[in-house]
Amino acid sequence: MKYIKKFENIWDEDKFYWLVPTDNRFEDSLKKIGVGPDWCSKFLNNNKLLKNKYIFIGRTTNIKNDYYWCWMPYEGKIICNFYEEDKYMFMGDINIKDEELDAEKYNL
Repeated sequence: MKYIKKFENIWDEDKFYWLVPTDNRFEDSLKKIGVGPDWCSKFLNNNKLLKNKYIFIGRTTNIKNDYYWCWMPYEGKIICNFYEEDKYMFMGDINIKDEELDAEKYNL
């Protein structure tokens, strides 16, 4: 039983997410939140992801205590419903000015 509990707890540790821009600041933003070179490459070469002006990047740990990264589209709200429902903690936005999000929100 203790091993099952340990397995469950690993997935609940270190669940964080950030909002980042996908323009020329994207790679720098990924590095600031600790995304390694392999994951950076996957994100930078993902055309579906790059169609979004901003995205949420989420991080959790796996069984080997390695980081696992994923992303969700930004839909005009500062928090992501998917990550919030899965008990991730929002860590803020990276390399984004408040005015940018205001303009995006009101379609200016």
